[in-house]
Amino acid sequence: MRRFAYIFLIPLFVIGGNVNAQFAKPLPKKQNPWKEAQFSVGIIGGLSATRWFHQGGTSTNFEQPITTIALDSTFLSSALNNALAGITVQKKLGEYNAIGLEVIYANRSTKLNNRFVTPISINHSIEVLAHSSIQYSELLIQIPITQYFTNSAKTIRPYVFVAPRVSLPLQGVFSQEKDTLINASPLFSQYNNATRLINQTTTTSTTDTISARNMNRWNIGAVVGLGIQFRIPVGSYYFDTKLDASCHLGLLNTYSKYERGLVVKKDSNGNDILDPNGNPVLDLPINLNTGRPIDPALLGTRYISNATVKLTLLFPIKKINKDACISWGEYD
Repeated sequence: MRRFAYIFLIPLFVIGGNVNAQFAKPLPKKQNPWKEAQFSVGIIGGLSATRWFHQGGTSTNFEQPITTIALDSTFLSSALNNALAGITVQKKLGEYNAIGLEVIYANRSTKLNNRFVTPISINHSIEVLAHSSIQYSELLIQIPITQYFTNSAKTIRPYVFVAPRVSLPLQGVFSQEKDTLINASPLFSQYNNATRLINQTTTTSTTDTISARNMNRWNIGAVVGLGIQFRIPVGSYYFDTKLDASCHLGLLNTYSKYERGLVVKKDSNGNDILDPNGNPVLDLPINLNTGRPIDPALLGTRYISNATVKLTLLFPIKKINKDACISWGEYD
């Protein structure tokens, strides 16, 4: 009888031990919130200041404000005219490096003011004061490569980054107001400081939409910037906020083919118009200030740059382990 009891109890103990071992396995540990994810996605918002650089040609000396954001009752609307927003994806390359992809919609705004004088006789000249306002939007794509100065365990991480950028102008307008003065001019240079007698003043306004006739349809450039990242843990998760400032310089001449005198006139059938010698007739652009065709040799080049301050909110893509206090069903 005892032998039969031993034979029955031994298998029972073995089965019971295995069941106890199953339920005695350690509960999953809480995930370290500071462990950096390989990938993150985020949203971007910011403000920018735009400047147009003119080089070569007649080297027109334009006056431009640093920014068109006004610190008065028009602050909100002027800020929106220089605002940007977008999305980003970032991949960790190492403890101190990351690469990202940013797609951003940006509003651009700047003003160009210039003055030029054209003699019309020995006693008179035409003086034109031109005030141009430029407002447009663009889609830009850039690939920032980031170098952090501290490891991912730090709450605050300063960094620098560089990025190639491709930008595509979308839509916008050039608005110009001209004050034309017909002046009595001094005959000799020693009278240049004499008071001018204004015989006639006229003001005209023109508006032109941005198109392939007055803006190169795409641009490439380089971006360099610096910033600081703050990591905020939330339970077994975290998110990052990045605040940075950067400068961008476009590398392509943004004058269009039409403005550079590279477009041939077409007839009603779409065929090239030729002169008597069989050479194509160029469709030369018209100078808005003088009303005369632009000499491409005097046009020079035009480059666009931006200074940007932006805030990025990054959400890591990572698996979140369940807490230690869990029901038995979660082991199934």
